[in-house]
Amino acid sequence: MPTPLVRFCLLTTLLPTLPAALTAQAQWQPAIASTQPHAVASPGLCWDGTRQAVLLFGGDSSSIGVEDGLWSWDGTGWTELQPATRPSARTMCGMVWDSVRQRVVLFGGYGPSNLGDTWEWDGTTWQQRFPSHAPSPRGAVYMAYDSARARTVLFGGGLGGVGMPTFNDTWEWDGTDWTQRFPATSPIAARSGNMVFDSARSRCVLFGGLTTAYVKLNATYEWDGFDWTPLLPVHRPTARYAVGMAFDAARGRTVVFGGGADVGALNDTWEFDGQDWSQVSPNGVPSPRDYVNLAFDPLRRQILLRGARIADTWQFRASPNTFANYAAFGTGCAGWAGMPWLTAGAQRPILGSTFQVSMFNLPPDHSTLIALSLSSTNWFGISLPVALDPIGAPGCALRISPDATYPVFNWAGYATWSLPIPNQPSLAGMTFYNQAVSVDHSNALGLVFTNAGAGFVGNQ
Repeated sequence: MPTPLVRFCLLTTLLPTLPAALTAQAQWQPAIASTQPHAVASPGLCWDGTRQAVLLFGGDSSSIGVEDGLWSWDGTGWTELQPATRPSARTMCGMVWDSVRQRVVLFGGYGPSNLGDTWEWDGTTWQQRFPSHAPSPRGAVYMAYDSARARTVLFGGGLGGVGMPTFNDTWEWDGTDWTQRFPATSPIAARSGNMVFDSARSRCVLFGGLTTAYVKLNATYEWDGFDWTPLLPVHRPTARYAVGMAFDAARGRTVVFGGGADVGALNDTWEFDGQDWSQVSPNGVPSPRDYVNLAFDPLRRQILLRGARIADTWQFRASPNTFANYAAFGTGCAGWAGMPWLTAGAQRPILGSTFQVSMFNLPPDHSTLIALSLSSTNWFGISLPVALDPIGAPGCALRISPDATYPVFNWAGYATWSLPIPNQPSLAGMTFYNQAVSVDHSNALGLVFTNAGAGFVGNQ
């Protein structure tokens, strides 16, 4: 069995080619694109790991009203998607990426009426789910995906219209049904704030919003899977609603931008490190705006901004950018046991730790390899990913360069692989990739492939 250093030798050989660390500066930068989605307020916006892109759905435009457009941002441009089935037109829906089940989860929103439907997107197709239980119809919910517990968490929201009721109930979606939770403590009933999952501390962080009486809020709460805890930071953003918020997994910070306040729309940027809020002064700030959404792109390690009925796209990036994270991307291909997939769950590749990847739904007890790779774009001059349909594996793709492969013990369709990471500071900032392959005679090639994962080695 290779030693930890031997396992990592492929990565360390590329150390001299890595770019220099960024200077300690935050920056907003407009993203130039020839095609833009309509200028909509409060669209659904989240990462879509199957497409390796940020997904935008719906929103409210001044010319059309509520929309049902679906767009994908790949880091360089927007592409409109045209699935045969889609949720009805809406704005202010909850939309998050379920990294364990590899699905985008959408709930509710405001259309011609208050909506309470649940949908899932697999990268190609929308599917409406019909759970036995669900939150009541509503929009402007607080929603985040808890990857440590594999649950989508929903709080509050309200009925459309001035003075209409708001809620303070807590629900969780496990991929099959919604379950209402009854914590001892809850935030005040509110809507139009925001919530993200802090993967560094395994907590959902909730901020801001509006009460039924239209009182603007600046309270910060955390959800640990059991109860809500009000936080009392020394500093905090001013009270606001319709605020953009995302967890920057590249730096372990919750980022807030803009929103609506008593003085009007804002364009300030704040960060929360789990203890206190601090205002940052980035270069190139977007114009003041509310009804805006943010989404973190884990492959490009930056935050995307859309919304506010303004037809522009902005990207936010700051340094130091050496916080460890791991993001699954792409899709696998189905074998006789179903669709195999890999994930790191809440695991992160931190210096001096042993990082573990888990593989599920493999052909039970069949030979399985996992690859450790340095590239997801090129393998000996071949552009990646490569579709394997022509060689007898329909729907399969090689997504990474198999620079080194390791056998894993596949027991009843489940396997794990561990990568000890030396406590070597020069490794911080390195990116590696994984993909697994199993023997499966359900296709002519005799192999099925999982999705892939991208790891970024960090010092925390």
